[in-house]
Amino acid sequence: SEDEREETLPLSGGCVYRCRFCQTGWMRGPLTCATPDLLVKAALRLKTNMANSDLNLLASDACSAPALEDSVNALLRLFRHVSIKSLALSSLMRNPGSLGLIRKLGKHEFTFGIEGVSPRLRAYLGKQADTESLAGIVRELASSGIRQLKLFFIATGLETESDLSAFDQLLKKLRATSPGTRLIASFMPLFNAPFTPMQFAAIRKLPGALTHSLESALHQARGEFRWSAPTAEVRLINLLCRMGRAATPLLEQLSLEKGFRYYGVLPREALLEAEEYIQAHGARLEQLCAEATEQTLFPW
Repeated sequence: SEDEREETLPLSGGCVYRCRFCQTGWMRGPLTCATPDLLVKAALRLKTNMANSDLNLLASDACSAPALEDSVNALLRLFRHVSIKSLALSSLMRNPGSLGLIRKLGKHEFTFGIEGVSPRLRAYLGKQADTESLAGIVRELASSGIRQLKLFFIATGLETESDLSAFDQLLKKLRATSPGTRLIASFMPLFNAPFTPMQFAAIRKLPGALTHSLESALHQARGEFRWSAPTAEVRLINLLCRMGRAATPLLEQLSLEKGFRYYGVLPREALLEAEEYIQAHGARLEQLCAEATEQTLFPW
């Protein structure tokens, strides 16, 4: 950890969910969890060697661990502070008893992956959650104080006026539930990850007006809007995945001939060069980006 007081131990691997966009549930197998006894033994070895006072438990969704409360209670006898940073909304809705454990940990900053801006798009992404349930969870957490609420969304390119209206209503409900909380919405363009159902989806360009609509909704709710990754960068990654080994000459041209380098952000010109290369070498962008079928042979 960058914080010299904190070290991290894995609580679990895999995931109980199979969200349509996420490789974890599809590639890493079923959920496996460390038992409280093994966690305590490992934590003691860690504390002896590192002299840390705080412990972070790493998991894709800590609330899915069946013995989470027993593990946390045992570790709180050894450490000043125990944190669990990954909480799935799906698990909190199914296991409302987890909220009591969260209060015990004194957690006041929360990050939730909501994904779709509306119930329709959340269902499309395989992460169903209705607006009232989401607002209810925040209401319960707000009773013990929330300093910051960071929400992760996926921009699919399928957003309609109806979806954006649902997004606006969600933000208003969350703001009314916790008026003084710092509210951040971070958007990620959809990555059509290999080995997930979304590998079959079309690679869509995001409408230019989408950013304005999202920013406007956040402004009305006194929230902050962010892109967690540039749209051009994710589109280029999608194209490279669909091309497979055929992208090797393109990568050579971008890096060796054009001199593009990745230092935190990729120049937008790299995507434009890539699209021109694809068109100039006999491939059609429309065909490369089109929705696939179960009979499609992917490079992977």
